[in-house]
Amino acid sequence: MSVSGTSAGTGTGSTNGSGSGTGTSGSGARDAGVAPSSGGTGGEGSPVPAMQMLPAVQDFGTIAVNSTSSPTTFTVTNNGVADIGAVTFALSGTNAEQFSQMNDTCNATLAAGTSCSVDVVFTPNTSGTKTATLTATASRGGSASSILNGTGASQAALSISPSGTFGLINKGIQSTITFGVSNNGGVDSGIPMVSITGTPPGSNDFKLTGANTCVASIPAGIMNACYFSVTFTPTTTATEAATLNIAATPGGMTAMLTGNPLPSLQISPGVPSVNAPPGMTTSQMYTVSNTGTAKTGNLTITFSPAGAPFALAAGDTCSGKALDPMGGANPSCTFSVQYTAGVELGQIDRSEITVADSASDTVTAFISGQVLLAGVNLQLVSEGGPSVVPNFDGSNTIGFTLRNLGNAASAALNAPAVSAMQSSPDDLDMAFAISSNSCSSALMPGGECGFVVTFTAPDPSGEAGVSHGPFSGIIKVTDATLPNPNVGQLGLTGSD
Repeated sequence: MSVSGTSAGTGTGSTNGSGSGTGTSGSGARDAGVAPSSGGTGGEGSPVPAMQMLPAVQDFGTIAVNSTSSPTTFTVTNNGVADIGAVTFALSGTNAEQFSQMNDTCNATLAAGTSCSVDVVFTPNTSGTKTATLTATASRGGSASSILNGTGASQAALSISPSGTFGLINKGIQSTITFGVSNNGGVDSGIPMVSITGTPPGSNDFKLTGANTCVASIPAGIMNACYFSVTFTPTTTATEAATLNIAATPGGMTAMLTGNPLPSLQISPGVPSVNAPPGMTTSQMYTVSNTGTAKTGNLTITFSPAGAPFALAAGDTCSGKALDPMGGANPSCTFSVQYTAGVELGQIDRSEITVADSASDTVTAFISGQVLLAGVNLQLVSEGGPSVVPNFDGSNTIGFTLRNLGNAASAALNAPAVSAMQSSPDDLDMAFAISSNSCSSALMPGGECGFVVTFTAPDPSGEAGVSHGPFSGIIKVTDATLPNPNVGQLGLTGSD
């Protein structure tokens, strides 16, 4: 399309601005969209280029902090009829440093009707809305600009619930946990890829199972967006572990899978205590069960340390026998351990009992035995030993222990008290003081408590250096049994 014009003088102008007349403008034609030339003598003028950059406004969306967006291409077009110089780009504004340019093709003269481009990416370094301006400037042709927007958000952060702890599981028994996957971050995650890694046996005994719904990106802030299940079937009796991997870019995570297998063999009770009077015997029965899914090998029973005072009693149905799996005809057996008490009252003996099968599965229990008399038997001893009569010399303290060497619990204990011997002076109660007393509640069979006695030689005359004593008495502890309380007592002496 062309437009004609007429000069105020004579002559004809053309589109290139030449003419022979004098006037404000030449008569001629120009392209549409080009600003008219400024007239002068002879009607000569220069077309003014028109530069445009698109898109004029670009929103880069929400991008994770310290991650980079996909590039957006900005195109610069010379809509004029004349060449323009090389185009340069500049970023300015509040958050210009979080935008960057690349792949600039506008480094040469841009002919009329042609285009060039530059790519811009957004890399937020903090959360929140970010803005900048991209300006294109030509050495001849003016400038154009585009507004840039973007939002920084926290990284995708996947988590699972519940934890990967399977707890106590019988060997050979399968347990299953279904996990929910959540995205606690500020941007969508990548597509989760679930796997289990580690070293055997854990890497083999933990397995993905059932439906896995984690097949798409998880939106930001969505809880339990997808689910998958893991089974644990222990093949050993040792603690097992493996690594659960959820690969996603962005947003991947790892978690530990742990399980504490129990042997297929189970024994009860686990830690019993027995007692008997000196030289007498008693016994404790145990039950062994097969909680697994396969038949055991033949069982053996051993003691550590071996030998007296513990031994297998008659009626053992376990030794040499294989147990059927749980639900079978014969999944359990019993045996008894006989304890022969020694001669020393209060003596405690211990042993570890191991039940093993020929398939290398084992289970252990413990037993303790104590030499105790029938009923309640309170014995009071000083720190010097049961056969030592405590003697206080000057001002000092001695610790005492009250023991119940009977096989029955005492009643609640009364506070320790010191009573005078017949020949002792009246100020005996001033000489002995009791402190740090733990003897108050009932004393269980084989149990003990204690207190401290402090001796201070009194000086009733008030004369320094005057000797008094010796002081002697009996210290005793009784319980609340009526009408005949149980008593633990011991003589003591003191002198300055």
